[in-house]
Amino acid sequence: MPLAPLALFVFNRPEHTKRTIDALLANPEITETPVFVFADGPRTHGETSLVARTRAVVRESGFRNLTVLERDQNFGLARSIIHGVGDLCERFGRVIVLEDDLVVSHSFLRFMNAALERYAEDNRVYHVSGYMFPVDALTNDEVVFLPFVNPWGWGTWKRAWGRFDPSARAFGHLKAHRALRRRFDFGGSFFFYRMLEAQQAGRVDSWFIRWNLSVFVSRGMAVYPAISLVQNTGFGVGATHTAAPDFRFMLATAHEHFPKRFQEPAFDKSALSRIRRFLWWDTSRTLTRVRRLARAVVRFFRGAP
Repeated sequence: MPLAPLALFVFNRPEHTKRTIDALLANPEITETPVFVFADGPRTHGETSLVARTRAVVRESGFRNLTVLERDQNFGLARSIIHGVGDLCERFGRVIVLEDDLVVSHSFLRFMNAALERYAEDNRVYHVSGYMFPVDALTNDEVVFLPFVNPWGWGTWKRAWGRFDPSARAFGHLKAHRALRRRFDFGGSFFFYRMLEAQQAGRVDSWFIRWNLSVFVSRGMAVYPAISLVQNTGFGVGATHTAAPDFRFMLATAHEHFPKRFQEPAFDKSALSRIRRFLWWDTSRTLTRVRRLARAVVRFFRGAP
């Protein structure tokens, strides 16, 4: 089976893009991988130079099988990914997706291609993640199945992406049923529903939360490595959505790892419990800090001590 094509989405961060490319070039499979780079256009005139420098990094990358698609106008990350993933799934039947702030391990492409091949015909599996939460004591010998997706280094198939609903029609049903919202939030451990509300209200432009909803509605699952193969380096100045690594899951690093077995899809209750507790601790801690800050601001403007 030919290797899956790689879709790399870049914009205006040449240094981040260089790190992403250098990490990919260390993967032995990259020489046989068709690489498609989607380079978005500048939002303002002031971004023109950074966009040009980023594109120069791509052109000088040394990828053996490279196609660069450059946009004159800004398309936005969500639309770029939706269109790019859809196009490559139509052409190749599967795709691996990276953004310009992700650093992968040397075993990333090996794992992604193996998982995409292993579960290609399994309609229960919608998504392959190269990232895993930094949770201790997960088995290293097998993969882990979770009821939600992750956007940091992932892959899918045409059969699964065909179920993607960019209009998020299920939002209304979710809004009307509290128990369903809690299940969507992984038992109340994460704020997926808040993200979806923000997307529907136009406050954020997220393809990811709509893809997560599509998988949830389809009762699908995602397959993860037991140890993360991906590190996100995009937090801080210049980040589009997140300015600081305020959650522990943002601190995962890329490891060299390949499972001994790609087992039949099934949820591991022990792994689910540990990941749920990990996310709950992160979420509750951060929400507590936000609430305290909000109360302090209110007291300040009211003149209270």
